[in-house]
Amino acid sequence: FLRTRQLALLRLRREARSVKESRVPLHLAEKDIELRELQDINQSGLQQLAELSTRYAEVAPVLRRYMGEKGLSLPVVRAGTKASTGSVLSTHRSLISEDSHMSWGSGPSSQAPSVILLDPDFSQPACKGAGDSKKKSSGSQKKSK
Repeated sequence: FLRTRQLALLRLRREARSVKESRVPLHLAEKDIELRELQDINQSGLQQLAELSTRYAEVAPVLRRYMGEKGLSLPVVRAGTKASTGSVLSTHRSLISEDSHMSWGSGPSSQAPSVILLDPDFSQPACKGAGDSKKKSSGSQKKSK
C-alpha cells in the first residue's frame, strides 16, 4: 500500500515538473499533490473506522454520533477489505499478547500504554454504566498482575 502511494507521488511530482511550461504555477501543482495525498489518507482512515463499526457493533452508534457532529459519514465497507481487516486483527492480537507481559507500575516510570484523546462530548451518555464496569475490571487487572 505504502509502495504504491510512493510511486504515485513520484509520478505526480514528475507531472508537476512538466507543468512549469504550462499555465499552472508549480506551487499550485505541488499543493494539489499534497491535497490528493491527504484525501487518500483521510479516506483510508474513514474506511478503517467503517470496518471497525461493522466488526464491533457496540461501537457503531457512538462512532456515527461523533462523525455526525463533525458533518462526516462513514463509507460503505468494501467487500475486498476482509484480508486487510484480518491483518489488522492479527496485529491487534499480537499487541494484546505483548501488553499482557508488561509489568504495570514497576519503577519510577510505569510502562503503561499511551492514550490518544479524542475530545468526545459526554453531555449525552452513549450507554449507561459502561464507565463503571471498565473501572472495576481495570482495577482488578492491576491487582492480579
